[in-house]
Order: sequence, then C-alpha cells, then structure tokens
Amino acid sequence: MVNAEFGFDKAIVTHVKNGESYLEVYSLAQDGWYEPATEGNFYYGFQTGISIKQSAIYVKAGKVVAQDFKTTSLFPFYAQSGYNFKFN
Repeated sequence: MVNAEFGFDKAIVTHVKNGESYLEVYSLAQDGWYEPATEGNFYYGFQTGISIKQSAIYVKAGKVVAQDFKTTSLFPFYAQSGYNFKFN
C-alpha cells in the first residue's frame, strides 16, 4: 500500500512564559498571548506500510514548504516510522 498526503500546519496563537534567566538578559521581554500567528507550513509526501495479522509497520517521508512558497524551513524534509499493534 502506498498513500499520498498533503496538509497545512499553523499555530493560530502562541503563549509565551519567559524564564528568569532569559529576563536577566532581556528585561523588556513580555509574557502572554501573541497573535497574529507565525507563518504556516505546507507539507506533502507519501506513506507506505505493511500489515500482518495484529501488527502494522509504516514509513512516512516528504517535504515541507513555507506558506509563502519562497522560503524553506529549518528542516525542509520530514520522516517518520512507526509500529502499531491491534488488540482484539
């Protein structure tokens, strides 16, 4: 089995609580909720796996593109593997 996936990931609001050590360096830092949100990311890729009886193993891989389609994120690719066990 091979599947394609496409999605969009974005934090709508962010809450910041600055630590004491950070406030010693930058005393003007403010705690609280911030909006508008940062830029989101589109992701697209594929997933494949195999299922035998109660077990399933899968692998995902793909690319991440910034919302403006011009900049790349710090990690422009993603990968994930996993194992699922189904209890009856």
